Amino acid sequence: SYTSDENYLTAIPMDAELTATGWPVAHYGLGKLLQHLQKTYAPKGGIIVTEGGAAFNEESGQPPPEQRQAAYLKRQALVLRRAIAEGVDVRGYFWWTLMDNFEWSSGYSKRFGLYSIDFAPGSSLARVPRAAAAVFKELAARSRVSEDLSLSDFEKCLQRPDGL
Repeated sequence: SYTSDENYLTAIPMDAELTATGWPVAHYGLGKLLQHLQKTYAPKGGIIVTEGGAAFNEESGQPPPEQRQAAYLKRQALVLRRAIAEGVDVRGYFWWTLMDNFEWSSGYSKRFGLYSIDFAPGSSLARVPRAAAAVFKELAARSRVSEDLSLSDFEKCLQRPDGL
């Protein structure tokens, strides 16, 4: 419950990668949270991550947002796989969101969707799959990520950028 978990603290490194909403990318945090939930509550119905996902902005020196989003999903999958191997009863992972949508705090500017939508006035509202859609499809079909991700990729997911 919130009251019993209110002392569960985390610290965000100052040099963490940020999403388009300004939230830090902290894959290690997902793994630690899943382990905490399993150890503390051992939920009978398992654990379902209901709003995984991220939107990214264009930034100089960074890969395009679509590539960053696909990499984010792959790293989330690695952390989930490790948590499951360590005994966490993860039963599902839902991406936020299938298609770009209206966010109350930011309108149509944040693009979380696995499918992009052209919201320009007079447009056809065409839906185009992003790179993360192909990753999610693979995860759904195989219940795992492709073989191109290595142990070192996983270890990077667990490290804080500041080395602490």
